[in-house]
Amino acid sequence: MLDAVIIGGGHNGLVCGFYLARAGFKVRIHEARQIVGGAAVTEEFAPGFRNSTASYTVSLLQPKVIADMALERRGYRVIERPLANFLPLSQAEGDYLKVGGGLAATQAELARFSARDAAALPAWYAMLERVADVLRALALTIPPDAQGGLPALLDAALSYPGVPQRWQLGDADDDGDPIVTFTFASPRGELRFFETITTFAAPHDVTLDEIRIDCTFPAEGGPEALRAAIADIRAQAEQAVRQGKSELFLTDEHVGPDRVAIAGVLAVAAVHTHLVRKGLRSYASVNVRTAECLDTHYYAVLIGVGATTVYAYLAEAAIADRHARGLFGDMALDTCLANHRKAVDEGLLKIMSKMGIAVISSYRGGYNFEAVGLSRSLVADLFPGMPAKISGEGYASLHLNAELRHQQ
Repeated sequence: MLDAVIIGGGHNGLVCGFYLARAGFKVRIHEARQIVGGAAVTEEFAPGFRNSTASYTVSLLQPKVIADMALERRGYRVIERPLANFLPLSQAEGDYLKVGGGLAATQAELARFSARDAAALPAWYAMLERVADVLRALALTIPPDAQGGLPALLDAALSYPGVPQRWQLGDADDDGDPIVTFTFASPRGELRFFETITTFAAPHDVTLDEIRIDCTFPAEGGPEALRAAIADIRAQAEQAVRQGKSELFLTDEHVGPDRVAIAGVLAVAAVHTHLVRKGLRSYASVNVRTAECLDTHYYAVLIGVGATTVYAYLAEAAIADRHARGLFGDMALDTCLANHRKAVDEGLLKIMSKMGIAVISSYRGGYNFEAVGLSRSLVADLFPGMPAKISGEGYASLHLNAELRHQQ
């Protein structure tokens, strides 16, 4: 007579069966495959090559489980990879991020892109360890009844040792996710958990719905390089939307000795008008990361030609640099950046209010400007409907100006 039947001989089923059997129950485990272990088992997927199906996802077994089951005496061992992740950022040589191999190695990698992020990495790792300590303790407890919703789950969690003593369901964060703030009794600290689940992945592909499009062109590409690059950007954007991508990120951050940045206004307008003509604009957001945007007027122009969001990364990097040199006194960096963003918000509101516009969505893509000194064919291509009484520069001239700026 069996006391329990477990369906599935994966690592969870095997562990459950072990503890039930140790407690004196008669247990039978049913597994359809010829091998047990589920996603955590190591198999040969090609002659001479063996790997786990998904151990990196199901993670390692609890130390207590390893000890209770005496797994190390039975041959259990963990082989750590020299690198946790290799994250390609683009097809350019050397444009990648290696994560893992120790704190110093990961910091050195991050420093190639952001000294500020590299300096913040130890605190980030320490925070993750504090979170992991709490989760390790919770993983060995009986789950609470979930019928009472999130507040009931949190109240039940607080009854376990080692978890925060108070919690508060706060306002939404910048992404609209509700924030749960925990306050520890000793040592005092703060953790912020979000209701949504995020993933660690390459910056250009944070989720399956996002894609990053490089908005630079070769420095030695000739007079047609700018026109060809804009055509390529349009093609990439259209293909991405047709493949289900809902977030397009146009970026000039790959500018360098051999790469010339395309003006953010041209890149955004090119993608926006192309998607409108193809009937695809409402299926995706057009986000731009640009070094050119330094004032409120440029924000307004980018949004006016179709940008959904604008990230002026060079402007914020300049603020961070001035803060590091002590030019803002004892003001915190977060306060400095918040003041900058508030100034931009109020400046945009002032610009829109002069035209009787109250919400940014009504201003976006409205072309509420007049083109001066741009050829009418260029305006018709990139800024349809925008007044252009005085003709002027076309693609060839804009390419030359971009090359001259790049040389300077």
